[in-house]
Amino acid sequence: MHSLIPIFPGCLSGLNQNNQHFHGSFRLLGCVARVSRSGEPYWSIKVADISGMREVLLFDETPRWDTFAVNGVIMMELSLRPQVGFIVAKNPEQLALRDALMEPALFWKALPVSWIVAEWVVERFLQLLMSMQSAVLLAFITKVFWQSDVLQAFLAAPASLNYHHNYKGGLLEHSVETAEIAASLPLRTQYDRDVLITAAILHDIGKAKTLTQTMRRTSLGKLVDHDEMTLEICAAALRWLDAEDPSAAILLRHIWTCSSPGARYGYKAETYLAPALQLADQMSSQLAKQA
Repeated sequence: MHSLIPIFPGCLSGLNQNNQHFHGSFRLLGCVARVSRSGEPYWSIKVADISGMREVLLFDETPRWDTFAVNGVIMMELSLRPQVGFIVAKNPEQLALRDALMEPALFWKALPVSWIVAEWVVERFLQLLMSMQSAVLLAFITKVFWQSDVLQAFLAAPASLNYHHNYKGGLLEHSVETAEIAASLPLRTQYDRDVLITAAILHDIGKAKTLTQTMRRTSLGKLVDHDEMTLEICAAALRWLDAEDPSAAILLRHIWTCSSPGARYGYKAETYLAPALQLADQMSSQLAKQA
């Protein structure tokens, strides 16, 4: 087993004969109570991170699994027992949102490999996140994707049904491509770059609720436009950002809702970052159509 994403070598890929112990973050995919041949009860836990997916065994502990969310992120100690060929887990605890916001790498290392459609796009996505200098904006993005259903859908949904990036994983690819183009534009400050990367990554996040990876509209998507869902998905994170960096919270709302050239409705763009995002969005769409 090897890490697919070099930027975050996962713990599961690192367990081997020479390195037999890790403490890390993992996505909990399921757990089952079992009894060994000798009559000893234990938990069989299915976990994943960015490098792989494994079954690990938990003995001598009775954690409250009803408090652990399936698809949530847990912190655990893992030890490889090469003589018997299995991995033993100890001290599982749910990763708290406040800890994920303080150290986002804990959250992103636990991105399940089974959710990844195109590893090369995910690698570019993570590189963009780790290139940001604003800890607050990186935490904001992490808070948005703390919603596991949103993250899973974002990784697999198309960006459109008939226009551009209309295939499984297209939404992530378009979002990353738009952010890369935006970040390459002549911007005034690093802070502006971080705001624009944030705006670009999340500008179509509403499609995670309106389009499915099977190239159909969801029941919600038949009645509600993705732009409105973008603000709804980001609502809790925006309220948090209002307290941490109110200027960024206002900028993001404005960038996502101001009018584009020729639009009939919407406020006129009052920052150069808004047309910069619109340009990057259009360039990504055009590149996809030409491919």
